Amino acid sequence: MNTSHLEKIHYINIEIPDSPTGAINTSVDDINNLFSYLSNTNQKKLTIHFHGGLVSEENGVTTACHIRNTFSEISHPLTFIWETGFKETLLKNLEEITETKLFQKILEVLSIKLIELISPSAKPMKGKIEEQLDDISEREARKLVNVSQDVENIAEDIDHEIRSDQEIDNLINKDPKREKKLKNIKQEFTGEHVSLAPVSSLAFGLAKITVAVIQRYIKKSDHGLRATTIEEILRELYLADFGEWTWSNMKKAAENMWQEGKHGHRFLQGLVNFDKKITIDIIGHSAGSIAICHMLKKIVQENLNISIRNVFFLAPACTNDLFCELIDHEGVYENFRMFTMSDKYECLDGLPSQQTRIYPRSLLYFISGILEDEVGKPIAGLHRHIKKDAAPCEVDHLDEIDRFLNEERLTFSVTGGNEYEGKRCSATTHGGFHLDPQTKQSLQFLISKES
Repeated sequence: MNTSHLEKIHYINIEIPDSPTGAINTSVDDINNLFSYLSNTNQKKLTIHFHGGLVSEENGVTTACHIRNTFSEISHPLTFIWETGFKETLLKNLEEITETKLFQKILEVLSIKLIELISPSAKPMKGKIEEQLDDISEREARKLVNVSQDVENIAEDIDHEIRSDQEIDNLINKDPKREKKLKNIKQEFTGEHVSLAPVSSLAFGLAKITVAVIQRYIKKSDHGLRATTIEEILRELYLADFGEWTWSNMKKAAENMWQEGKHGHRFLQGLVNFDKKITIDIIGHSAGSIAICHMLKKIVQENLNISIRNVFFLAPACTNDLFCELIDHEGVYENFRMFTMSDKYECLDGLPSQQTRIYPRSLLYFISGILEDEVGKPIAGLHRHIKKDAAPCEVDHLDEIDRFLNEERLTFSVTGGNEYEGKRCSATTHGGFHLDPQTKQSLQFLISKES
């Protein structure tokens, strides 16, 4: 990777434990040199950008170059590069898991069962099961709320349906991880009599997943029938396969970069000691919003004399819990604005891409439905979790967030042609905000304003 075109005054590299890294680095001297440069060149504005926490080092550098080129004429751009490479691992493993015959067979059996529960007269068609699942309307899917949640009864039904399917037994036998998980699930319901229970471990596992989907519909925390089914399969049987570098590790990295002795903390001390007036604007995309929330928390905790003019969030991946802490720290910054997709576009932005939609919704849905510890955890960048008129159920901190995110502070993409400058956005993918011409123009307009 050629990094010679990215000057050290335009990035701070945060070393992440267990993360693949090496091509770039930042020293204590580099941070000191950054502040010397800002002083010697009499910079009036500093724009700090935090990319998403799931990117590779190479993509972090590419983003930093793009940010430098976008804002260098109106401000000094600085990107915090904190690469983990987790997104590449996540998408690779997602593809590998969902391409296995076992996953496809489990999804097929569960889809048939759910179709039968919703419409007993329906006739599932082999080879077109997923299409049938997609064709079921939200209104029809809501019939699941009236279905029995008796795992043992559902397990008996599924066992009867798959008993003669030798293929699925062979697939289970070839996958020791799934075989062990399924045996453990059966033991949850049969206890010490597990070996005597005639119903198979697989049937118990699929019944438990079926009930989990039903319960999501009862709680109105579902993400649509197909997405919810995939989420519950992955959570129950495959979550550990996404690798050791977990979402929770990434969130800890966003917090730990501000600890004393870390480069984030050194940077904050540099701002405190900077002897000239400089206007600070901060941009956080996706998990970059998590880093910013912890940055503001550290400023408050240590009573640091740092004032921020604008905080901009682009499709933030922070939870509603953490976002409310940002609201509580409102005195540290003057203005806030969020740019994120409306639910329509979140539902079209599948993974790993819009073209290959193995998982039919966006990365923020995936985080909420699979990666967070609590299934369906409210995420501040999801339309349905921040505005009352879009919320399908009770959402943590919804009243407070809805009040805070008034029309001035919130932009849903795609905006109409009549939206005023600083509010325009046309991003239609989670990863596309920093490349979207209208979002860039909005940020440039707001950052170019005089204090």
